Amino acid sequence: MTADPRRAGTKRWFVLLLISLMYFITYLDRVNMSTAAPVIRKEYGFDRITMGAIFSAFVWSYALFQIPGGWLGDRFGPHRGLPALVGYWAVMTAFVAAATGKLSFASIRFLSGIGEAGAFPTATRSMQL
Repeated sequence: MTADPRRAGTKRWFVLLLISLMYFITYLDRVNMSTAAPVIRKEYGFDRITMGAIFSAFVWSYALFQIPGGWLGDRFGPHRGLPALVGYWAVMTAFVAAATGKLSFASIRFLSGIGEAGAFPTATRSMQL
């Protein structure tokens, strides 16, 4: 029994649409903190150095966890790995609202970067299947 090629083609376009949407949302996630930085600085009394540390926490975790995140995506497959990574990243992003100071902001952004770092290589892997 062979699969209907029209249906397989439709599924591929749908997956591509979802992955493109994920890429767009991750881009917005990276940009939204810099857009909100003046308000955050004013509300919490952070100086520019503190905001830089908060931004750097995300970037460092993103850089450090690209390879391990990709490995996890390969190990568990994109069908299980990508939803887990995106779900984790989404929860960590929501936790930013619960941050109370510079340490909690930096920690939550660091943890958010871990999930986002694994999402990109895993999504790329899913397009190869």
